[in-house]
Amino acid sequence: MLLLEGFLARDPHQLAVRDAAGDHDWGAVLAQARRVAGTLAAVGPPGMAVGLMVEPGVRWLASLLGIWHAGGVAVPLSPLHPPREIAWLLEDAEAACLLTDHDVAPSGVPHLDPRACEGPEADT
Repeated sequence: MLLLEGFLARDPHQLAVRDAAGDHDWGAVLAQARRVAGTLAAVGPPGMAVGLMVEPGVRWLASLLGIWHAGGVAVPLSPLHPPREIAWLLEDAEAACLLTDHDVAPSGVPHLDPRACEGPEADT
C-alpha cells in the first residue's frame, strides 16, 4: 500500500474515479481510504478478513484501499446473493466485519458503513 500511496501522492489531483456523484481525485480517495483504515484498526488486527459489499464507485475504491491500508484481506461480496449465503461466506472467511452501504440481514459480524468515513472533501 505504501508503494501505491507514494506513487499517487505525486499528483493527488489526478482523476481516480468518475461515478454518479462526480469526479474524484486520488487525494480525496486516499484520504477516505485512510479514514476507513483507521476505523478498521479499531475492529481488529492486521491480517483480518473484511467483507466488502459496497456499490461500485469512489466509496468501493476507498473501502478496498482502506482494507489494504489496515493490513486486511478484502472478501468481495455481492448484494445479489441471498443473505444466508453472505452470512456463510463471512463466517467461512472468519471476517471481523462487513463494510457495506447496503441494507443487509444480520450476518453474525459487525456492519460498518463506509459513508461514515467520508470527509468534507468526499462527495456524497
